Order: sequence, then structure tokens, then C-alpha cells
Amino acid sequence: MTKENPMKNRICMIRAMAAALVAAGVVGPVAAGGDYTFSTLAVFNYANGASPQSPLLLDAAGNLYGTTRQGGPNAVTGYGTVFKIDATTGDLTTLARFNTGAAMYPGGPLAMDSAGNLYGATTGGGKGNGTVFKIDPTTGALTTLVEFSGSIGNAPGASPRGGVVLDTAGNLYGTTSSSGPGLSEYGTVFKIDAATGELTTLHAFGLGDQGRQPYAAVTLDSDGDIYGTTYGGWSASGTVFKIDGDSGAISYPALFNRANGATPQGAVTLDALGNIYGTTTWGGEFNGGTVFKIDAVTGLLTTLVSFDRANNGWTPYAGVTLDAAGNIYGTTLGGGLYDFGTVFKIDAATGLLTTLFSFDRKDGLSPMTEVTLDAYGNIYGTTSGGGPGNYGTVFRLSPTSAAVPEPASLAMLGLGCAAIGAVARRRS
Repeated sequence: MTKENPMKNRICMIRAMAAALVAAGVVGPVAAGGDYTFSTLAVFNYANGASPQSPLLLDAAGNLYGTTRQGGPNAVTGYGTVFKIDATTGDLTTLARFNTGAAMYPGGPLAMDSAGNLYGATTGGGKGNGTVFKIDPTTGALTTLVEFSGSIGNAPGASPRGGVVLDTAGNLYGTTSSSGPGLSEYGTVFKIDAATGELTTLHAFGLGDQGRQPYAAVTLDSDGDIYGTTYGGWSASGTVFKIDGDSGAISYPALFNRANGATPQGAVTLDALGNIYGTTTWGGEFNGGTVFKIDAVTGLLTTLVSFDRANNGWTPYAGVTLDAAGNIYGTTLGGGLYDFGTVFKIDAATGLLTTLFSFDRKDGLSPMTEVTLDAYGNIYGTTSGGGPGNYGTVFRLSPTSAAVPEPASLAMLGLGCAAIGAVARRRS
């Protein structure tokens, strides 16, 4: 990505998108906490999708991509959509509609390669246990790459809830939340080879594993190591796992015991030093979930925040996102002023949590995904419900003072087209 015109165009695109949405009556800017302004970018009405539960992918041109879990053109068999919000016009376009048994219920993050192809996963359809799909940016054609077969066949595993991520060679990685080869009934970690299209099971969670049921996307580091979370295992409270990129051996950087968190359902994020950040949906001091950090040197797990519902949110369902300064951003499913969920920020210097926005149902409720950041400090996300039709929304929180993009932020923006999905999770 060049340094001059693309960033100038990015500013113009953001302004044009905002102007178009205001003119259309979609956006209603309102004050938010922490010097941010809240705007609704899209409202779902079932015909164009319903219940978005995956993080947004931001490309280098400022376009947003995502999925809805349900909805679509058929009121009876609306099994979800893939959508795009144009950076210039603000228009929402449905790129794919899932309304047959071939693929149903998309979930988890989308990924985009350097040619603009989109990749994702569905938890249903195919052979009954979900699929991995590809959408061609030129023709719009949807191709099923893998059909999961349960415990047998060429694609063992079922229900890939975590979507897929891409490495620099174009290989796809993901998880299935249940089933697996042989007696492995608790999910898998898989790889789809870019050259051959063949699926390889990198790990199958069985009775002897400390972790079970990976619900979220995996995260890749620069060494090819794979990180993720499991919802269950270790006294049923979940784990953080690591698969060595060379040996394939699995280890567990964190074993949750409810006191330090329980049942993580989001992906982990790595900083430049290799520290691991994530959330647990339950557990912690108030049993409302936590934000945690695992030190890359010592391996110690530190609870950064315990959610208590009344003051700072409740039950974070997704992982967190880091900005170039190390500040942490995320969402909670509940809690906040109206108990319909929040967007929060944890300051890198002070460790203090600020609630940036509390949802009140009319502007959305129950965000279930990570937020996506652009180079100007704008925060993008979705709500799984609420809005005028109660089918969910796409929102933006904009800083009230203009941000100057830092070099690291520019690099992150450019990576949007280079394959890492909606949230940049690799080490720089």
C-alpha cells in the first residue's frame, strides 16, 4: 500500500459514508463515553440478514464485510448472509444468501486474500455438519471448499463456529467445535492447504485432552504457531491452547478454574512481544467474565478486569482488539447502563476500563463479536439484536477529535486485504 493517495481517499471515504448515511436517515449520531460519537451504519430487517454474530472485516479501501447468522430473502429458509457495506456510498449489499441445505448459518470471522476472495465457514449444511466456503470478488460465485462429515471421512469434525483465518501462503486454518476422527468427540483444529485444497486435522480434542470444544477462531504468530481457546476442559472451565508450528505438539498456556475466569468463547490476540490477551465469558471475581493477559516471558496469567454488570459490563462473548498503543478494546454481551451490552476500552498505561458505549436496545443490543479498528481510531462492530426491527445493526464509534494514523496503524490497515480477517491478531 502506498502512503499518499490511499490514506487521503480513506478520509474522503469515511466522510462520504457518513454523509450518505445521515442523508438516508440511517445514522443517528449520539454522544458516547470516552470522547466518542456513536453512529448506526446499517440496520438489518431479516430480508437483508438477521443477527450478525461475526466480527467485521475492513479492507484497504474502507469497505466493511461481515455475516449474519440468520435472515436473507426467504422468510422461511433464511439461513444467513454475507454482506458488504460500501465505504463511499454506505450501501449494504448482500454478497451471498444461504437458503438451502448446501450451507447454513455462517459464523466466525471472514478472511480475505490479496485477490479479494472472501473465505468463511458455516456451522450447518453440506453433509450436515458445516462447511468452509469461498466467494469470488469478480463473479460473486460461492464455492464450497470443505463439507464436514462428523467423525468419519475426509473432513472430520462438526460445526466450525470460529470461521477461518489465512496465513501468508494462503492456507486456511480453523476449528470445529465438536466431533472429530475416531474417538475424538470434542472438536478439532484444521488446516486447508492452499495448493491442494486438502484438509488436515492438526489436533483432535479427545478424552485425554485438557481442553475441549474450541468455539473461536485460531490466531497465528509469525513462527507459525497456532493459538486458540476451548470452551470446556480442565474442570469444565476452559483453556488457552498453543499448537507448535514445527512439531504439532499442543500445550496449554492457561487452564481456567473459574476464579481466574471460565468458558472462553472468543479468540486470543497477540501483541508484538508475544503476550496473549483474551476474555472469559464467565468466572472471575464477580462471575461475570474477565479480560486476561498471559505474559510471554513468565507464562503468568493476570486478570486485567473482572466484570460486575453494574459498573463495567457483563459476560464478554468475544475476544479483544489492540491498537498501536496497546490499548485494549472489546464488547460485553450484557451489563452497562441498560443491561444490553457495552463497548469498552482498557487503557494501556493505567489499566483502567472505560465504557465507551452502553446499548439501549433501540440502537442495538448484545454485541457478540470483537470490534474492528481503522487507522483513524474509529471502532466498528455489530449487535446481534436490537435496532428498529430487532434483527441487529452495524455501528461505528468515532473519536470526537481527529486521530493521526501512526505507522503501525497504517500497516494494520494495509493488512486488511492481506488475509488476516477482521481482526489483526498476528505478531508484528
